[in-house]
Amino acid sequence: MKKILLILGSLIALCVVAVLIVPNFIDWNAYKPQITDQVRKLTGRELVIAGDINFKVLPTPVLIAEKVLLSSIDGAQSPDFVALRSVEVRIALAPLLGANLKIETVRLVEPQISLEVLADGRSSWTLSLPKTPNAEEAAAAGQAGAANAPEASAGPAISLGNFEIVSGSVVYTDAASGTREQINDINLSVAAVSLSTGPYRASGSLVARGLRLGIKADVGTIVGGRTFPLNLDFLIGGDSAKISLAGTVLGLNDAPRFRGTLNVDSANIGRVVGALANGAELPAPLSQALTLSGKLDASQTSLSLDDLQLDFGGAKGTGKIAGDFGGAPKLTATLTIDKVDADPWLVEKAEA
Repeated sequence: MKKILLILGSLIALCVVAVLIVPNFIDWNAYKPQITDQVRKLTGRELVIAGDINFKVLPTPVLIAEKVLLSSIDGAQSPDFVALRSVEVRIALAPLLGANLKIETVRLVEPQISLEVLADGRSSWTLSLPKTPNAEEAAAAGQAGAANAPEASAGPAISLGNFEIVSGSVVYTDAASGTREQINDINLSVAAVSLSTGPYRASGSLVARGLRLGIKADVGTIVGGRTFPLNLDFLIGGDSAKISLAGTVLGLNDAPRFRGTLNVDSANIGRVVGALANGAELPAPLSQALTLSGKLDASQTSLSLDDLQLDFGGAKGTGKIAGDFGGAPKLTATLTIDKVDADPWLVEKAEA
C-alpha cells in the first residue's frame, strides 16, 4: 500500500512539475499567426508582434509580448494606430485553483497612440467590428440558445489588481482643420477589487502643452448599479493648483448626478490661467492666490454651488452659483465681498 501511495505521489509531483516548467520550453512565437488572425477578424486591422512572446508560470504566470503594432486606416499619416514597446499580463496562480481569475497586472509600456481625422472625415479609431445579425436572426438565435442552454451561473470572479500605462503618448491630428495636439509622458495606474462593482483607485499624470496635469481618484463600491462614493483630485501644473471633489454620484444608470463638496486651491491663479490659455496672461494684480469651496450639486442639465466661500488675494467673500443647461445655457452668480486686503493687489513698480 505504501508503495502504491509513493508511486501516486511521484506521478502527481511529476505532473505539477511538468505544468510549471514545460511552458518555459514552448515556442510561443509559433502562435503569432493565430493571434493576428483573431485580431483581424475582431477589428479589421493588422496586428504585428515584431518582438518575442514569452510565457512563464513561475513565480507567477506572466505573458509578455514585445514590439506590438496595430495598423491604422488607409490614408493615415501614421501607419500604426497603436505601437507599444511591450505588453505584460501577470495572473495570480492561487485563485485559478478556485476557478477565479485575478489579473495582478496589465502593463502597457511606451504606448504611442495616433488619433487621426482624415480630410474625408474618416477617423483612425473607428474599427471594423464583426457584423451583428439583424433583429430577427438575433431573436431566433436567442430562443434556440435559451432552449438548449444549461442553467445560468454567476461564472468565475474576475478582479484586476493593477492596470498601468508607462511613458505613453497620444498625438491627435485633423487634416481638415490643420489641428495637431500632442500629449506626452502619460503614466497611469488603475486598481479594482471587482471590475463590475469596484471599488476602484486611480492615479496618474501627463504633460499637455507643456503643462503637467495629474489625477487621483478613489471610487467606492457601486451600490445597486446606481450609486457610489467619489473622491477626486485634479492637479494642475504640478502643485500650482488643486481641484478636489468629495461626495456621491447618484442615478448612474439613468441621470447621473454628483452631490458633494468642491474645493479649489491655487498659489497663483494667473500662472495657471496662462498655462491653460496657451501663454495668455492675466493682469499682474489678478495673479493672486485663490481658494474656493462650496457645496456642489451637478448634472448634465443643472448646476448649483451653494455656501460658496472665496478668498482671492485677501479679498474674502461668500455667495452662490447656479446654472441651467436644459436649453440655452444660463449661469447666474451672487457674491458678497466681506473683506478686502489691498496689499496683495498693489503692483510694485520695477526698479529703475
